[in-house]
Amino acid sequence: MFEQAVEQFTYLKGEVLTTFTDIESSKKNERPQLQAAITYCKVQGQPYPLQS
Repeated sequence: MFEQAVEQFTYLKGEVLTTFTDIESSKKNERPQLQAAITYCKVQGQPYPLQS
């Protein structure tokens, strides 16, 4: 379901550069895949949803 939403969005707005799968609970502070995704976006100069 989520993958379909991403596919539809990127079809209209852009492209998927890479993917990360965050399987940790949002209650945990240690979320290595989330941190890797944010770092990737920063290095690539791309926006990410959690930017303030």
